[in-house]
Amino acid sequence: MFDSLAGVSLRILTLSPFDAAIEMRDHRYHVVCRDCPTELLSDSERTANRVAAGHENAAGHDVAIGRVE
Repeated sequence: MFDSLAGVSLRILTLSPFDAAIEMRDHRYHVVCRDCPTELLSDSERTANRVAAGHENAAGHDVAIGRVE
């Protein structure tokens, strides 16, 4: 769902208690594109995978994900 506030788009995410429990981890995930400077550090494996897949599909780039403990 997207809402607009003073010309700024906001993405509102809601998690069920089950999803929130799954997302609570002691790890971070480092997403790195091997073809451009795009990179992300995420607390969520699901988010890291979603961002990597989205970048691969949109740009056709090779993206790696590594778990940081």
